[in-house]
Amino acid sequence: MNNSNPAFDLQIIPTKKFKTIRIEIRFAAPLARENSTPRALLAALLETSSKKYPTQQALSTKLAELYGATFGANVSRRGQQHWLNLQLSIVNEKYLQEKGILAQAVDLLKEIVFSPNITEDHFETAVFARAKQNLKDYIASLEEDKQSWATLKIQEEYFAEQAQKVPAFGALRDFVTLTPESLVRTYREMLTHDKLTVAVLGDVDPEEIELLFADFASLGDPQLKLPLFYAQDESNLIHEAQEEQPVIQSKLNLAYDTGIYYYDELYFPQIVANALFGGSAVSKLFLNVREKASLAYSISSSSDVFRGCMFVQTGIDRKNRERVLRMVNEELESLRRGEVESETLKNIKRQLRNQFLIGQDQIRTILDQNYLANIYPAAAISTAEWLKRLEAVSIKEIQQAAERWNLSAIYFLEGAGKNEENI
Repeated sequence: MNNSNPAFDLQIIPTKKFKTIRIEIRFAAPLARENSTPRALLAALLETSSKKYPTQQALSTKLAELYGATFGANVSRRGQQHWLNLQLSIVNEKYLQEKGILAQAVDLLKEIVFSPNITEDHFETAVFARAKQNLKDYIASLEEDKQSWATLKIQEEYFAEQAQKVPAFGALRDFVTLTPESLVRTYREMLTHDKLTVAVLGDVDPEEIELLFADFASLGDPQLKLPLFYAQDESNLIHEAQEEQPVIQSKLNLAYDTGIYYYDELYFPQIVANALFGGSAVSKLFLNVREKASLAYSISSSSDVFRGCMFVQTGIDRKNRERVLRMVNEELESLRRGEVESETLKNIKRQLRNQFLIGQDQIRTILDQNYLANIYPAAAISTAEWLKRLEAVSIKEIQQAAERWNLSAIYFLEGAGKNEENI
């Protein structure tokens, strides 16, 4: 249920499935190239301190007093939206002798949101410096994880817009302009201009929740219109990039336009087609390229239904680049021809069904589904309807989805390891 107060979106999800109460506060803003890094750093600062709890240890002590409550902050992206998320989980006080724990938890969230560790228009210098260095170290470490590095590079090559090229947590080159003062401006802009959503999941009293969060009505811009989906202009060009590094295993990543989006007419066929192509252990790419032809150490595909695209990731010997490219295309053509065994299709649907049902018992999944259903009504369907639509997907519809896939970018990280042949 949603509150009737239009100042912000309060989503209350009553359930007795869990013994905990999960609170999520989301500040959503239009995705922008210049905002990703400062917002990621702001999330790191909000996660570790506030005015009343100026150190991570002080904040951790307070969480321990709330019967081991857990708190975290992060950033994420969906399509054209950038999200700064705060999450707090506490034991439901119905299972405790002490009462008032929920109110204390909300007070802590108010402290974090309304009273961060700011003095004289700047974040506390030492805390800022530590959070900045930690984030820089994390981003720099991604170059050591070569598949993560290849994933970032294929997105840089594929996407036309700068905002889509940069991950939600930002880029190293943006740290030059970040200061304790500039981050205060980012914080104040977020409070004033973002779209605010508060979600509460658990065995709770909706009226009590509305009263506890009444102060949040002063935050955000309720009139902000946030487009969800990103659509890239179609192009017949295939963008290619290649670099060499002293690593043993090469990475060949591909990007495809699909033009298929969350809960549109080909959404369910796309889910099944991706699983058949490379998104499962019985997929064409896994069984034929990796297992039968032994051309890849790893190979998989993933679909982004908020940006209308799909990616293939591989780990290969560099000498096999052209053979792998050719065979991936052959497997795509096979899918387009509808060459799918009925037993394989049945197994894929069973796997997807089980994955979906498992998700219905996971707090993270429930909150995400509820949030998206509120901002995109086409997604507001029941579990029974979801399973019915999955089961109804035909081979013809799978072919229709696969016909939409258009190779648009290739990134090859060529390994220069001396012992490649002996792996």
